[in-house]
Amino acid sequence: LIGDLVVKENICYGVTTADIFKIIKESLDSIGKVPVKVCEISHNIIPKTEFKFITITVSSSRIDAVIAELGNISRNEAVSKIESGEALLNYRICKDKSFSLKKGDVITIRKKGKFIFQDELGENKKGKLKLNFKQLI
Repeated sequence: LIGDLVVKENICYGVTTADIFKIIKESLDSIGKVPVKVCEISHNIIPKTEFKFITITVSSSRIDAVIAELGNISRNEAVSKIESGEALLNYRICKDKSFSLKKGDVITIRKKGKFIFQDELGENKKGKLKLNFKQLI
């Protein structure tokens, strides 16, 4: 119900419906022990989403291999994140660890970030795939 959140200079921006905004404004006064102020602003004040481009090298375009590399974790940890719903594919839980990514797929890894698959750049000398992603920063 809330779109992507953009954090810039200790301010968090988000887009939501008027009904959801009303609930947030009435009920959110702190996050943890940190007090927060909720206010409505014009959409043109929200900063543009920024990306950085990253290239990874993986044995295949299977989602478990990609999540392991993007998250800098083991393949077993990646499978665990997939099964527990801590890693999402296109904003949905995908329990199929062997799913092969397609251009434009969005991977969200809890506490690691959001990554958009841009392109397959071919193979390196050892036969591993080079994949290009945009990471939201």
